[in-house]
Amino acid sequence: MPDVIGIGSTFVDYFFEADKNFLKEYELHPEDDVLFEEKNITPQEISNKLKLLAKSAGGMSTNTIAVMSALGIKTGFYAVVGKDENGKIWKSNLQKVETSCVELIG
Repeated sequence: MPDVIGIGSTFVDYFFEADKNFLKEYELHPEDDVLFEEKNITPQEISNKLKLLAKSAGGMSTNTIAVMSALGIKTGFYAVVGKDENGKIWKSNLQKVETSCVELIG
């Protein structure tokens, strides 16, 4: 049985490599934290123009539980996750976390 259980939103974070031309085109700086809408960028444009480096399980509670698990604490997570590619990525990134209470839907 886990000592700590996370409950929260599940996300998959996408990491892209952005070059200087892309940053200049959208008037961005590496340290910027902006919404797509603020710069008129669609997720499709990012996928088409930038190289995908990695995908990783994300979300505040997910990240906290993953770090605690890496520190050797027995952890678990309660969530609802889609049966799509992102759901599989999310679950596979948390191999040290007890996920038997994660419901797959879709």
